[in-house]
Amino acid sequence: MTSVIICAGGTASRMDPYSREIPKSLFELEPGVTIIDHIIRRIKNVNPKRIILVTGEKFKELFEEKLGNDVEVLGVREEDFGNLYTVYVALNRLEEDEPFLISM
Repeated sequence: MTSVIICAGGTASRMDPYSREIPKSLFELEPGVTIIDHIIRRIKNVNPKRIILVTGEKFKELFEEKLGNDVEVLGVREEDFGNLYTVYVALNRLEEDEPFLISM
Protein backbone atom coordinates (compact mmCIF):
# COMPACT_ATOMS: atom_id res chain seq x y z
CA MET A 1 0.00 0.00 0.00
CA THR A 2 1.17 3.49 -0.84
CA SER A 3 0.89 6.58 1.30
CA VAL A 4 -0.19 9.87 -0.26
CA ILE A 5 1.27 13.29 0.46
CA ILE A 6 -0.87 16.30 -0.49
CA CYS A 7 0.83 19.68 -0.77
CA ALA A 8 -1.96 22.15 -0.02
CA GLY A 9 -0.54 25.34 1.31
CA GLY A 10 0.16 27.71 -1.52
CA THR A 11 -0.82 31.32 -0.89
CA ALA A 12 -3.00 31.53 -4.01
CA SER A 13 -2.01 35.16 -4.42
CA ARG A 14 -3.79 35.38 -7.78
CA MET A 15 -7.03 34.51 -5.98
CA ASP A 16 -6.70 37.45 -3.59
CA PRO A 17 -8.85 38.63 -1.80
CA TYR A 18 -10.70 35.27 -1.69
CA SER A 19 -7.66 33.34 -0.50
CA ARG A 20 -6.83 35.53 2.50
CA GLU A 21 -9.00 33.59 4.93
CA ILE A 22 -9.38 30.25 3.19
CA PRO A 23 -6.91 28.22 1.08
CA LYS A 24 -7.91 27.57 -2.51
CA SER A 25 -8.21 23.83 -1.89
CA LEU A 26 -11.15 24.63 0.40
CA PHE A 27 -12.92 26.60 -2.34
CA GLU A 28 -16.15 24.92 -3.40
CA LEU A 29 -16.42 23.30 -6.83
CA GLU A 30 -20.15 23.02 -6.28
CA PRO A 31 -22.27 23.63 -3.19
CA GLY A 32 -20.86 21.52 -0.34
CA VAL A 33 -17.99 20.00 -2.34
CA THR A 34 -14.54 21.55 -2.00
CA ILE A 35 -11.49 20.96 -4.17
CA ILE A 36 -9.90 18.93 -1.36
CA ASP A 37 -13.07 16.81 -1.02
CA HIS A 38 -12.77 15.95 -4.72
CA ILE A 39 -9.07 15.08 -4.38
CA ILE A 40 -9.49 13.01 -1.21
CA ARG A 41 -12.40 11.07 -2.72
CA ARG A 42 -10.24 10.08 -5.71
CA ILE A 43 -7.28 9.16 -3.52
CA LYS A 44 -9.42 6.94 -1.29
CA ASN A 45 -10.40 4.91 -4.37
CA VAL A 46 -6.87 3.45 -4.40
CA ASN A 47 -7.05 2.56 -0.68
CA PRO A 48 -3.89 4.36 0.48
CA LYS A 49 -2.07 3.32 3.61
CA ARG A 50 -2.42 6.89 4.86
CA ILE A 51 -2.97 10.42 3.61
CA ILE A 52 -0.79 13.28 4.83
CA LEU A 53 -1.75 16.85 3.94
CA VAL A 54 0.78 19.64 4.46
CA THR A 55 -0.44 23.22 4.61
CA GLY A 56 0.51 26.58 6.02
CA GLU A 57 0.26 26.80 9.80
CA LYS A 58 -2.55 29.38 9.60
CA PHE A 59 -4.81 26.93 7.70
CA LYS A 60 -3.97 23.75 9.67
CA GLU A 61 -7.01 24.00 11.94
CA LEU A 62 -9.39 24.58 9.00
CA PHE A 63 -8.20 21.38 7.33
CA GLU A 64 -8.35 19.39 10.58
CA GLU A 65 -11.97 20.47 11.09
CA LYS A 66 -12.87 19.69 7.48
CA LEU A 67 -11.07 16.34 7.16
CA GLY A 68 -11.33 14.90 10.66
CA ASN A 69 -9.28 11.79 11.37
CA ASP A 70 -9.17 10.58 7.76
CA VAL A 71 -6.14 12.71 6.97
CA GLU A 72 -3.07 13.61 8.99
CA VAL A 73 -2.68 17.38 8.68
CA LEU A 74 0.73 18.99 9.14
CA GLY A 75 1.29 22.73 9.31
CA VAL A 76 4.45 24.59 8.36
CA ARG A 77 5.35 28.22 8.89
CA GLU A 78 4.80 30.31 5.78
CA GLU A 79 8.39 31.53 5.68
CA ASP A 80 9.51 27.87 5.46
CA PHE A 81 6.85 26.91 2.96
CA GLY A 82 7.70 25.67 -0.50
CA ASN A 83 6.89 22.50 -2.40
CA LEU A 84 10.21 20.80 -1.70
CA TYR A 85 10.13 21.65 2.00
CA THR A 86 6.51 20.50 2.22
CA VAL A 87 7.42 17.10 0.82
CA TYR A 88 10.41 16.91 3.18
CA VAL A 89 8.18 17.52 6.22
CA ALA A 90 5.75 14.81 5.12
CA LEU A 91 8.50 12.31 4.29
CA ASN A 92 9.68 12.53 7.90
CA ARG A 93 6.35 10.91 8.87
CA LEU A 94 6.82 7.91 6.57
CA GLU A 95 8.72 4.74 7.29
CA GLU A 96 12.04 4.19 5.56
CA ASP A 97 11.56 2.93 2.00
CA GLU A 98 7.76 3.36 2.25
CA PRO A 99 6.30 4.01 -1.21
CA PHE A 100 4.41 7.28 -1.62
CA LEU A 101 2.57 9.42 -4.13
CA ILE A 102 2.65 13.22 -4.15
CA SER A 103 -0.41 15.27 -5.07
CA MET A 104 -0.27 19.03 -5.50
